[in-house]
Formats: sequence, C-alpha cells, structure tokens
Amino acid sequence: MTQRIELPKGLELVPTEDRGRWCCSRLEEGNILFFEETPLDLPPDDVQFLLGQRQSKAGYHKNIAYRPLSDRLTGYGESTSGDKARLHGVMKRFSQRAIEFTQQLLSPYAGLLVVDFASFRPRE
Repeated sequence: MTQRIELPKGLELVPTEDRGRWCCSRLEEGNILFFEETPLDLPPDDVQFLLGQRQSKAGYHKNIAYRPLSDRLTGYGESTSGDKARLHGVMKRFSQRAIEFTQQLLSPYAGLLVVDFASFRPRE
C-alpha cells in the first residue's frame, strides 16, 4: 500500500549516503515523499511574478513549460518581450534547482536521472 512519507524541513540539506539510500528505498516501495514546505529556494519576487502569468489560450497547452535540454519555453500567454525573458529565466532557474535538489536527495540515482521539462500551471 502506498504511503505518504513526510520529510522534515532541512532533510534535503543533509547530503548523506544513508539518507539517499533511505529515500530511494521508500520510492522503490511505491511510496510518495512529501515535503511540508517546498525544499527549493524560490525568491518571493519570482513567486509573485509567476502568480501573475497566464498560459497560452491554445487548448493543447495545460502548463507553462521549460524544456532544459533545448532551453525552450512553451505554453505562455501573450506578453511583452521583457516578461517572456523574465519568465524564461525564472523557469530555467527553477528547473536547475529542481535537478540539483533531486540529485542531492536521491544521490544513488544521480547519474541515472532522465531530465525532462519543468512545468507551472497558473490555473487550478
């Protein structure tokens, strides 16, 4: 049976092999690792900027997505070129932080991770 494993704030900052193996084992058992608060450092002005974004009106875009392998941003709504550049930067930094965090938290998997896109859904 899948369980939600609540991880204490700050656990991700303890780079130990034991912690990495423990987290990987919980995932391999089919459990979900849950953080009460986001373990990624998101500057408040970036969060506020993201909350003001709108996605594309095209029906095939459910999210604003950053694709790190091609450094490409998709799914964003019409905006000024400055907003697009800022949105690209915010999503790129978030993607980089998420990759670094995952590599640290799940260190036994670090060399095996397959990087995909980071997405943000501005609507519920």
